[in-house]
Amino acid sequence: MSLFKCKICCHKKLSLKSWCKECNKLFSLVQKNLGILGLGQMIDALIATGIPKDRIKKFLESDPWGQGSILDQITAQLTNNLASGIGVKGADVSAQDVAQQRKKPLHLASQKPIE
Repeated sequence: MSLFKCKICCHKKLSLKSWCKECNKLFSLVQKNLGILGLGQMIDALIATGIPKDRIKKFLESDPWGQGSILDQITAQLTNNLASGIGVKGADVSAQDVAQQRKKPLHLASQKPIE
Protein backbone atom coordinates (compact mmCIF):
# COMPACT_ATOMS: atom_id res chain seq x y z
CA MET A 1 0.00 0.00 0.00
CA SER A 2 1.41 3.38 -1.01
CA LEU A 3 1.27 6.35 1.34
CA PHE A 4 0.91 9.99 0.31
CA LYS A 5 1.52 13.21 2.20
CA CYS A 6 -1.06 15.87 3.01
CA LYS A 7 -0.27 19.15 1.25
CA ILE A 8 -1.15 21.07 4.41
CA CYS A 9 0.31 19.24 7.41
CA CYS A 10 2.66 16.85 5.56
CA HIS A 11 1.39 13.85 7.55
CA LYS A 12 1.01 10.57 5.74
CA LYS A 13 -2.38 9.70 4.32
CA LEU A 14 -3.78 6.77 2.41
CA SER A 15 -5.84 8.50 -0.28
CA LEU A 16 -5.02 10.51 -3.39
CA LYS A 17 -6.88 13.53 -2.04
CA SER A 18 -4.69 16.60 -1.53
CA TRP A 19 -5.51 16.98 2.16
CA CYS A 20 -5.72 14.44 4.97
CA LYS A 21 -9.01 13.89 6.77
CA GLU A 22 -7.86 15.96 9.77
CA CYS A 23 -7.03 19.02 7.63
CA ASN A 24 -10.34 18.61 5.79
CA LYS A 25 -12.10 18.52 9.16
CA LEU A 26 -10.31 21.69 10.30
CA PHE A 27 -11.06 23.45 7.02
CA SER A 28 -14.76 22.53 7.18
CA LEU A 29 -14.91 23.88 10.72
CA VAL A 30 -13.27 27.15 9.68
CA GLN A 31 -15.59 27.55 6.68
CA LYS A 32 -18.67 26.82 8.78
CA ASN A 33 -17.74 29.34 11.48
CA LEU A 34 -15.96 32.08 9.53
CA GLY A 35 -17.55 35.38 10.43
CA ILE A 36 -19.53 33.80 13.25
CA LEU A 37 -16.84 33.01 15.82
CA GLY A 38 -14.14 35.34 17.06
CA LEU A 39 -10.50 34.28 16.77
CA GLY A 40 -10.27 32.88 20.30
CA GLN A 41 -13.50 30.94 19.85
CA MET A 42 -12.29 29.63 16.48
CA ILE A 43 -9.03 28.40 18.03
CA ASP A 44 -10.98 26.76 20.87
CA ALA A 45 -13.25 25.03 18.34
CA LEU A 46 -10.23 23.75 16.38
CA ILE A 47 -8.60 22.44 19.56
CA ALA A 48 -11.89 20.79 20.59
CA THR A 49 -11.61 18.53 17.50
CA GLY A 50 -8.91 16.60 19.35
CA ILE A 51 -6.43 17.09 16.50
CA PRO A 52 -2.93 17.70 17.92
CA LYS A 53 -2.07 21.37 18.40
CA ASP A 54 1.06 21.15 16.25
CA ARG A 55 -1.06 20.00 13.30
CA ILE A 56 -3.59 22.77 13.94
CA LYS A 57 -0.72 25.26 13.94
CA LYS A 58 0.59 23.90 10.62
CA PHE A 59 -2.93 24.06 9.21
CA LEU A 60 -3.41 27.70 10.26
CA GLU A 61 0.01 28.69 8.89
CA SER A 62 -0.54 26.96 5.54
CA ASP A 63 -1.23 28.94 2.38
CA PRO A 64 -2.92 26.36 0.13
CA TRP A 65 -4.03 28.80 -2.59
CA GLY A 66 -1.21 31.39 -2.46
CA GLN A 67 -3.61 34.01 -1.07
CA GLY A 68 -2.30 34.27 2.48
CA SER A 69 -2.36 31.70 5.24
CA ILE A 70 -5.61 30.31 6.57
CA LEU A 71 -5.03 32.35 9.73
CA ASP A 72 -4.53 35.47 7.56
CA GLN A 73 -7.82 34.68 5.82
CA ILE A 74 -9.61 34.35 9.17
CA THR A 75 -8.06 37.61 10.41
CA ALA A 76 -9.05 39.44 7.21
CA GLN A 77 -12.64 38.26 7.53
CA LEU A 78 -12.80 39.33 11.19
CA THR A 79 -11.31 42.73 10.30
CA ASN A 80 -13.84 43.25 7.52
CA ASN A 81 -16.70 42.22 9.83
CA LEU A 82 -15.52 44.70 12.46
CA ALA A 83 -15.14 47.51 9.92
CA SER A 84 -18.61 46.81 8.53
CA GLY A 85 -20.05 46.70 12.04
CA ILE A 86 -18.77 50.19 12.85
CA GLY A 87 -19.84 51.61 9.49
CA VAL A 88 -16.54 51.71 7.58
CA LYS A 89 -17.31 50.98 3.94
CA GLY A 90 -15.06 50.15 1.00
CA ALA A 91 -12.05 49.17 3.08
CA ASP A 92 -12.01 45.43 2.46
CA VAL A 93 -8.89 43.77 3.84
CA SER A 94 -7.57 40.72 2.03
CA ALA A 95 -5.55 37.84 3.43
CA GLN A 96 -2.59 39.23 1.46
CA ASP A 97 -3.02 42.58 3.24
CA VAL A 98 -2.95 40.80 6.59
CA ALA A 99 0.16 38.81 5.58
CA GLN A 100 1.92 42.00 4.48
CA GLN A 101 1.01 43.75 7.73
CA ARG A 102 2.21 40.76 9.75
CA LYS A 103 5.54 40.64 7.90
CA LYS A 104 6.15 44.41 7.95
CA PRO A 105 4.04 45.77 10.82
CA LEU A 106 5.18 49.38 10.50
CA HIS A 107 4.64 49.47 6.74
CA LEU A 108 0.94 50.27 6.97
CA ALA A 109 0.65 51.35 10.59
CA SER A 110 0.29 54.97 11.59
CA GLN A 111 3.37 56.62 13.02
CA LYS A 112 1.31 59.24 14.88
CA PRO A 113 1.29 59.06 18.69
CA ILE A 114 -2.03 58.36 20.38
CA GLU A 115 -3.18 61.42 22.27
